Amino acid sequence: MPQVRIERLHGEEALNHIFPLLTYAFWNTPPLPSTEDREQTLSYMESAAASVLFEDGVAVACSVSSPMEQNVRGRLMLSNGVWGVAAHPSARRRGTTAPGPLPHRRGRRRVGAKPL
Repeated sequence: MPQVRIERLHGEEALNHIFPLLTYAFWNTPPLPSTEDREQTLSYMESAAASVLFEDGVAVACSVSSPMEQNVRGRLMLSNGVWGVAAHPSARRRGTTAPGPLPHRRGRRRVGAKPL
């Protein structure tokens, strides 16, 4: 049974683990993405947080969330926009990226806000 752990990472540290998964999932390869593509993705990671699932020390799935405000019934509420959900082919069809395993659901909610 593989050793499994989930880590919440930020910035360049997150990008080092998730960039191979994101490029495989969202870019045409080959060729591999350029340095400019990596730098652009890093600019998105400045305020984002990545949840990365590791199996035996290797990143096999990820999801990224960025803080945002959403207008809900006339009130501005803090929330997260989830993006960059990807899984290595060896981790697919095992529920790795299903709602629940990657912890964005405990996102940001304004103190005192009532649930919808």
